[in-house]
Amino acid sequence: MDEHGNSDHLSSSLTDLMTSLMVIFILLLLVFVSHTASKDAALTDVLLAKLRQELQPQGLMRIRSGPTLATETPSSSSSPASS
Repeated sequence: MDEHGNSDHLSSSLTDLMTSLMVIFILLLLVFVSHTASKDAALTDVLLAKLRQELQPQGLMRIRSGPTLATETPSSSSSPASS
């Protein structure tokens, strides 16, 4: 009977160990995803700044960032009173 009790104790200990390891790996995954997302945002800002710098000499006034990238030319930024 003692042998059966030791087996349950070992099984329970291994289950606790595996659960703890799973929690640690999930936390590491969250840190990795968060770090990757912040890198992507920084890269987006750098690329947008370069795009603005390259497009200004061509007469494009402003680049708006958002779900879609839109540009305005000097003629499109004037008031619609001429139509």
